[in-house]
Parts: sequence; C-alpha cells; structure tokens
Amino acid sequence: MASPQTTSTPPPSYTIPPFPFKDLLLGGPFGDWRDDFERDGYAVIPAIPRERALEYRERAFDWLEAAGHGFKRDDPSTFKQEHLPIYQRGGMYGGNAYGFGQCQFVWDIRTEPGVIAAFELLWGTSELVVSFDGGSLMLPGQAPKAGEDSSWQHIDQSPSRVGFFVAQGLVNLNDNGQEDGGLLVMKGSSRLMSKFFDLHGRPPIPADRIDWHKFSNEEKQWFIDQGCEWIKVDAGPGDLILWDSSTMHQNRPPSGQRDRMVTYVCMGPANLLTEKDKEVRKTAFAAKLGSSHTPFHGFFSFPMPSPLPSRPETGKPDEQYAVAADPRKETEQILKLAGVKPY
Repeated sequence: MASPQTTSTPPPSYTIPPFPFKDLLLGGPFGDWRDDFERDGYAVIPAIPRERALEYRERAFDWLEAAGHGFKRDDPSTFKQEHLPIYQRGGMYGGNAYGFGQCQFVWDIRTEPGVIAAFELLWGTSELVVSFDGGSLMLPGQAPKAGEDSSWQHIDQSPSRVGFFVAQGLVNLNDNGQEDGGLLVMKGSSRLMSKFFDLHGRPPIPADRIDWHKFSNEEKQWFIDQGCEWIKVDAGPGDLILWDSSTMHQNRPPSGQRDRMVTYVCMGPANLLTEKDKEVRKTAFAAKLGSSHTPFHGFFSFPMPSPLPSRPETGKPDEQYAVAADPRKETEQILKLAGVKPY
C-alpha cells in the first residue's frame, strides 16, 4: 500500500540549533517528581487510573489480533513472529508500523488528563505538541531477532546538545516488576552527560540519526566509575515514566510470564515549532506516519519502508504494514497536539 512520504533524513550539513530551555530543570527543589527527574534522570508519575490503563492493554491486544496473522491473546502458541505484526527488539512497534502511532487508542492515551498534566507541569505551558511515537507490546518468550543487538544502551539526544532537551515518556499498561521486562536507565547519567562528552569528544552528527548515541562498554564503565548504576524501573498500570533524553537507557523484554505493554509519549511546547517542523508534522499526520521522540525543534518523520518488509514465514512483503486497525478521530484536542491546528 503506497503512502505519502516525508523527509526523514536531514541534510549532511545539519547543525544543532540553539535551544532556549536547556537549563529548564536547574534550580530546584520543586517538592514533587521533578526533583527525582532532575537528580536521577527519570521519574515515575501516577497518570491514569489502573482500570482504565488495563482497558488500554486490552485495546493493544485488539490491535495485535486485528493484524490478521493468527495471534490470539489467550493462546501462548501464537506468541511468535509468524502470528504477529513485524516487530523489532522483542516487541517494539515504531510509530509507522501498521499505523500504530496514529491509532485511536494511542491518541486516547496521549490525551489522558494525567499524562498531559505532567508535561504541562514540566514545561510550564498547556500549549503542547506530541511526538508520533509507537510502543512496545512484548509477550512472554519474545526476544530480539537474530542479528539485533540485545545490548544497545543509548541516549536519544545528540552529543552536540548541551543540557536538558526532551522529556521522553512511556505509559505503562500492565504490572511491571523485575521479571516483566521494562525500562533500564543509568541512574544519574544525565547529570554527567555534558561532562562525558567534554572529556571524550563529541562525535559528528550522523545524517540519519541526529538525536542518538550508542555507548560502548568502555563508555558505560566511565559512568559506573562516577557512581551511576543501572536501574530496572518498576511501575504499575497507568504510571507515566519520564526520563531526560540525556539519560542512558534501553528496554528489556520480559523474562517472566507477564507481558509488557507500553506506549511512548513525548510532549513539548508548541511555540518551539519552526515553520518546517509544522509542515513536516502536517504531512506526517495526514499520511499516518510516525516520528522520532522529539516533538519539536527539528521534527523528523519516518517514511514507510520501501519496499515493505517481508514476512519471515513467507518471504513476501507484508501488505498490511500501512493499515491502521483502530482509526483515529480528528478532534480539536488531537489536531492541536498534532500541530495541525494552532492554539
């Protein structure tokens, strides 16, 4: 299925623009979760009532079943790639995958009052835009596919950016303990990130991944030597986990018998959008495409793969790749968060 394309690869000459809020979080204490965020690089915030979060989990299962490959939520024998939409790293679905990032249940999570309130408190404004992120729907027994790096600790922020840039987020839709997979963070790494790159150099900005840096084992050890530690973040259904984009992190598939269900949510001030950002957002929204975590200041959308990825069991392209099973409703609130309609 053909889809309109947007520019996903910035020009090689791309430079990091000045960012006006790089010192936003300095100067606490705040007396709330922002103190955890500033000190540790992450925070866990109750955002959605438990029962409603579990309803969203069921809607995620609805989406998996609607792909038409034989997945059944109550049949563990179908928890295999041959019965699922094509995923990455044990169950990650980008915002493009099957229109996931533009599904109604994903937008319903983004527009939850408690989710929006957390970003309003952080940024000091109610005029927000959101990234077109995907989610992780990780089932027991799933694992990264052959050839995928299972150790990919990284930051979603260019080494050339100094200070606070983006608050990345995920909304948890199931109980999430030590055996249930989840988010791993290098606690305290955000406070040392600028120092690390000052000492070790800032690599050139790649043409395909502006806000990204993967760490070597030696680089990770430097942070541990400074007193940082790896933390598996536990959370309950409806908890919003926010982390500084300069916090080293990765996800981990479940090792127990409980699924991990999350959607990614990243918001920021609408007034940071450039005219180019607005143009790309509108095109991506209309085409039901996804984006990077960054909702502003260099917004890039990811085009649908061309050719479409082949299903491993048949070797044939997955023609349902661009089909959303849960079409969104274009409300005024959604249009404003999408950056399509001004505040």
